[in-house]
Amino acid sequence: MGTLELEVLNQHKDWLIEVNRTAITKSYKMVVLQYMLSRGSANWHKPVTPVEVAPYFHGYLMEKAYRRDVDLADKRGKTLHIYNEAKTANLIADMPMTKWSGSSKGRFLFEDGVFVPQLDVANEHKEVLFKWVKEICEYRLQWYFGRKIVKKTTDK
Repeated sequence: MGTLELEVLNQHKDWLIEVNRTAITKSYKMVVLQYMLSRGSANWHKPVTPVEVAPYFHGYLMEKAYRRDVDLADKRGKTLHIYNEAKTANLIADMPMTKWSGSSKGRFLFEDGVFVPQLDVANEHKEVLFKWVKEICEYRLQWYFGRKIVKKTTDK
């Protein structure tokens, strides 16, 4: 590990641990984070609103039948099979944003309808941190859905 990577690790260790270890009973937190990452290394950690995330969130979960069947199978989720911006944004506000803000020890804030990662990223750290957070997010989504699909098939 080079000097730059060590600097990033030392500066953002607690934040990286939060992303890696946060409890996920549904994929929602990681889907919101994945949307944020889609904005690129310079902007991924900027504030975001539930309405801004809603089209991506819905599209991601509906794109693959297994995602829909795992995370939009309950009563509330089934009402989202047909896209409705307000309902989708309300779910995002209730579930990943409010819950993550409450459990993250201040690493995320959700106030006045805006979700804000509490990160101050030096320009020279942006690419490395972005890459690591993206890798963690992708891993967590694959692990989550893989585990749910295996459980679903072994429960039969």
